[in-house]
Amino acid sequence: MDGSIKKKLEKRNERIINAVIKKANSICPESIALIGVYGSFYTGDIHDKSDLDLCIVINDDEGWKLSSCFILDDVAFDIYCTPWDVLEDMAEYKNPYITKLLDLNVLYIKEKKFLIRYDELKLKAIKRLKEKKRFVYSCAEHSILPQKAETSEKAVRSFQSQNSIAQRHKTSFLLLIFFYL
Repeated sequence: MDGSIKKKLEKRNERIINAVIKKANSICPESIALIGVYGSFYTGDIHDKSDLDLCIVINDDEGWKLSSCFILDDVAFDIYCTPWDVLEDMAEYKNPYITKLLDLNVLYIKEKKFLIRYDELKLKAIKRLKEKKRFVYSCAEHSILPQKAETSEKAVRSFQSQNSIAQRHKTSFLLLIFFYL
């Protein structure tokens, strides 16, 4: 990506983040806990129409006032808030959007205690994923498709095909788990 476009996007993102903080300080000053970036700007996989994925952690229901949607430079933005209980569900692996917890560049914290709480939840999620990895790996090591009584050539090819598909799914799942460890 062209360096000037990247700088333009970074300035745009900084303006959006500052606007969120300013709005929070004026309409719900105790609601915002922290703000972090995830998604393409976290991974560096950006292009000229990349939006900004923010995780705005809120302490109370007043924080929902920060949510908004808008279009800027032909890019749609959704400003969503995330309450602590959603992050707690992520830490227990009850919520599929765990990247907000694992892959987050924290840019703003209202108080240090909020960063400590976030870090504790992140560590809990990592520990939980490692436990799941051990379980999944054990299951994958010992899993085979059920044997069929039928031994015709067609049945054997069918079994091999099913086993191949199962192996691909198992490999994809294991790679996903290992990626987060």
